[in-house]
Amino acid sequence: MKKILYTISLALLSAMPASAQYQVQNSNFEEWEEVSANGKAGKEPIGWNSYLSATGSHVQLVNNSYALLEQSTEVRPGSAGQYSAKIRARVMLSKNLYGNLTTGGVFANGMNPADAKQYYNYTDPANGQAMSFSGRPDSLKVWVKLNAGEGKDGLVSAILHTYGTYKTPIDTADVFVSTARPVAQAVQTVVANGEWTCYSIPFGYTPGVSGQPSFALVSMQTSNVPGQGDNGAVMLVDDMEFVYSSTLASIRYAGKNILGQTEVMEEFDESFLNITANGASATVETSYDETTFVLTVTVKGGDIAVNPENYHVYTYQFQKPEEEEPEPQPEPEFQFPAAGTEIEYDDELQVTVNSTVNPPQDYTISMMHHGNGIVAFDLNNFVLDSNGDYIPIGNIHLDEIQLVYNKEKKYSEFSVTQNIYIAAGDDPNYSFWMGPMLNSMYGAIPVTMTGYVDSQNLYVNIGINMMSTSLGQMIVVKFGKEFEGTDVPSGDGGSGNVPTYEPLPKSGQKVYTDDLIVQVNEAITPPMPADVTVTFHKKSIDFALYNFVLELDGEKMYVGNIIIDNLMVKHQGDGIYTYSFHDMLTIGAGDSSISSDWMGPILGALNLGLDGKISVDKAYVTIDIPLEALQQTIHVTFGTEDFQTAIRDVMGAEDVKQGDNRYDMTGRKVAKVLRGQIYIENGKKIVGQ
Repeated sequence: MKKILYTISLALLSAMPASAQYQVQNSNFEEWEEVSANGKAGKEPIGWNSYLSATGSHVQLVNNSYALLEQSTEVRPGSAGQYSAKIRARVMLSKNLYGNLTTGGVFANGMNPADAKQYYNYTDPANGQAMSFSGRPDSLKVWVKLNAGEGKDGLVSAILHTYGTYKTPIDTADVFVSTARPVAQAVQTVVANGEWTCYSIPFGYTPGVSGQPSFALVSMQTSNVPGQGDNGAVMLVDDMEFVYSSTLASIRYAGKNILGQTEVMEEFDESFLNITANGASATVETSYDETTFVLTVTVKGGDIAVNPENYHVYTYQFQKPEEEEPEPQPEPEFQFPAAGTEIEYDDELQVTVNSTVNPPQDYTISMMHHGNGIVAFDLNNFVLDSNGDYIPIGNIHLDEIQLVYNKEKKYSEFSVTQNIYIAAGDDPNYSFWMGPMLNSMYGAIPVTMTGYVDSQNLYVNIGINMMSTSLGQMIVVKFGKEFEGTDVPSGDGGSGNVPTYEPLPKSGQKVYTDDLIVQVNEAITPPMPADVTVTFHKKSIDFALYNFVLELDGEKMYVGNIIIDNLMVKHQGDGIYTYSFHDMLTIGAGDSSISSDWMGPILGALNLGLDGKISVDKAYVTIDIPLEALQQTIHVTFGTEDFQTAIRDVMGAEDVKQGDNRYDMTGRKVAKVLRGQIYIENGKKIVGQ
């Protein structure tokens, strides 16, 4: 069982203090207590304050009429409780005094309830006017019934803040100084419809303020504008709670959103997994069972410590991984020659150019050992005898060749492909060497070499592919005799352990340049040269189309950067790979030196579709960008889909014998097909199975 832990929250549950409080005290208004303050007696919900316990110079005037707060037996539908809180408004010397209930303190210090310097609610830990709170909820749920004139709406607000003093509403000119910072705030206008209504009010979290709050300043008021509203308004409040979400917002695997699926047609790789939860303090735990290939995702709400039932579980069935064959390891009893050991081998060398076989020549080939079976190969002063014409080629040197010891056959095998530069030889009989001239004309020469070696004998098969040059030649050099009981690769030396295609690199970055065509509805732009940047990883690529600018009928639309990371690539054969992305994506702004007005960020998240092919030498991609608001669809095509096969073209079909027979890459007729080798059959290239 493999377990991975994701934490999708700014405050880990493990960091919560033992006394963490996820709900405010007496949020169902069931517990009340007698209060006698400012010469007025009455009841308040425990943990809550009203004008009865207010401070300030005008508290007696505020309370000199009928009770502004009552314990009511009218409860919301379906409530398990017996009581609710009834809040009243009144006229105070021609001023509208709004009804008020809060978890903090109440200040009344003047004749104008509309003045935020005279009337406000506040948190002050020093005098006990504070409600401790340390959760990070996602919303506030509360039942409210407001009877008031049409358009005379009420207010529910909750401010979660750090330790210190805080007041609401804020007045910058006030002498009251708020020392705390707001962590999150939820505000809701209560409609005066005279009916019980359940409100779910989302919290907005303050950017840059992390961690748990220290206090919750919750206020219930009959008017959403202080000093206004209906002076006869009555508001009932019942069953308030903070809600902590415990569901998945998205789960992406290899760039695709798999939320809602139960099966994933891929092998599981942790690096391709990206999870987002709904919940400011939710945590996500994942475990992967390597025997059943099932990924289990558990999302826990931020109040899981006190609400153990607040979680959701998701399962995803992945495919069984393909078993990789173990790489052959050299037997410990065999030791390669020590570093610095040079061994020379004398034998016959024979050259075939296309289908012309030249007579054998006596040559010496040396191998220099660097340690751990890594050798350098040298064929010096190579002179080609072509029907009596001696053509000086030069020195052929290949380095970093890895020998693999075959314990059963008692010799080492090697196979390598390198692009080399042929140096001039030092034989005084020749003043001109063709190798350096070939390098100046064609650059590095592609050479593929396979063979077998022991302490006494060496067999080498070298393919020098010049088919794509003006020479139009495939040169095959064989040195030594085939070892008894071996199936030695023929022709270009490209079969056996050498891949018949060039795979994508596992790291690094490459810029592909090709034509880009854009179609907007029915209009199509002419081809424009563009660059696509690809970053390679072990099983995936990062795709980037920077500074995408759409130009149509002389008008330019600066779109921006289309960047998609972690796209899984799948090999389709012949060195051609496919990749795709179909999900929401926000296009980023491009280079500011090109434009300051990029459309991508303005459009926001788009349901973008991307499909493509890629090889070492070529990239092809189509991108669909729907702009529903503009009633347009942008279709982008980069490159063309006509990929040439990535199998190395060592000899064309027209260069070999035709008919119902099979030939190897030197043009020799063969009766036995070897797995992995390349043959010509009826004019077509095949790979032996």
